[in-house]
Amino acid sequence: MSDEKRTPATNAKTGEVHYSDPAPRGAPQKQATSERQKRPEKDQIAGEEAGGLTQATNSAATATTGTVGKRGKSKPKAEITTLEQFIAHAYALKGRKVPLKAKVERQIAQDPTLSEETLQRLKEVASKDTTLAAPRQLLLAARQVTGYPGLRGAIRDFVRDTLLMHPIFLHERIDAAIRNLDEAPGPGEVLKQIAETEAKDLPQEFVGTIKATELEQLRTNAVYCMAIWLAESRGLSVAAVADVLFTSLWAPKAQKLVAEASKLDAVSSIAELAGVGLACDEYRRLAQVRLRASESATNEAEVLRARVQTLESDIDALRLKASELEETHATELQAHQTELESLRLATETEAAHLRNDLELQRTRLLRRLKSDVHLLEEGLQAFTRPKPKVHVMVDHAERVTDALRQEIKNLQGE
Repeated sequence: MSDEKRTPATNAKTGEVHYSDPAPRGAPQKQATSERQKRPEKDQIAGEEAGGLTQATNSAATATTGTVGKRGKSKPKAEITTLEQFIAHAYALKGRKVPLKAKVERQIAQDPTLSEETLQRLKEVASKDTTLAAPRQLLLAARQVTGYPGLRGAIRDFVRDTLLMHPIFLHERIDAAIRNLDEAPGPGEVLKQIAETEAKDLPQEFVGTIKATELEQLRTNAVYCMAIWLAESRGLSVAAVADVLFTSLWAPKAQKLVAEASKLDAVSSIAELAGVGLACDEYRRLAQVRLRASESATNEAEVLRARVQTLESDIDALRLKASELEETHATELQAHQTELESLRLATETEAAHLRNDLELQRTRLLRRLKSDVHLLEEGLQAFTRPKPKVHVMVDHAERVTDALRQEIKNLQGE
């Protein structure tokens, strides 16, 4: 690396810090001075046109890098005292982490409101951040604010308005997700749609202002920014954020790597080690939870399987007993039917005998009655003659009496 001294220069309009090329050794001082005078001319003109925005941006840049005097001595860093300066400072860092000290937090929390004029100036700064490098850092800074809800809300509102005006978030479904509407799609669906955004999906006048590499960076920054916004607005946990990022961004990018060398390069080129460790630890914890759940489900399945086998054995035993009872019932039913048939036949035979006996008895009695009536008629004729034959009547009456008495004995004996 060259030991030649490079002079830092601050862009008066954007706050970006760059370093001038070192002057050749031995070059005339007049030539170096001429080069330095030519370089800031454009920045000076832009600064005069920007007005108040230049002052806020310069203050933010100075707070980051300080200013350099004639002899290379750094002047003290300017303190951030307003929310406008803090937001401009975040954009000057171009995606780097935005520190928020307690002293600065207390200072800007005293008046966290942004006037319409201030908002217009900051939106102009935000419009130049085409790859959305700063909003994610602003959201992370807002999540660090705990005792000042007004300040936290002001930063969130500014980031929300910034996202809503960026071309990559113009789709109505993504717009609904940012506004947290009831008809908004789920986090995974939103992040997937952003990650799959192509140049044809963006306004052509915007696509013409960015490069292909910047479009890829824009998609990545937009997905991360939306993930943090959903965590902030919907209360998603770190595990839930990691899960939707994996399904919508990380896994699709990993699937594009085919060669082993490319995969090794991707694995060994990870810069944010803490983030990877956090995601891997979360997935390992989730895997352990699912493993325990699987083991518990397996044990429960074994218990249920044993219970099913016991129930099946009980069912087989009951089925066998039911079959035996059915056979016994069939045997008893057949025996009852046979006995009933025998009783029916016996009853019919006895009834036939009784009918025959009744007919014989009736015939006998009828014959007896006819014979007795005849004897009594003959006796009456003999008794009614002019010369009654009493003895005939007495004889016939005795014979009838004896016959009836004998018939009574026969009936009583039967």
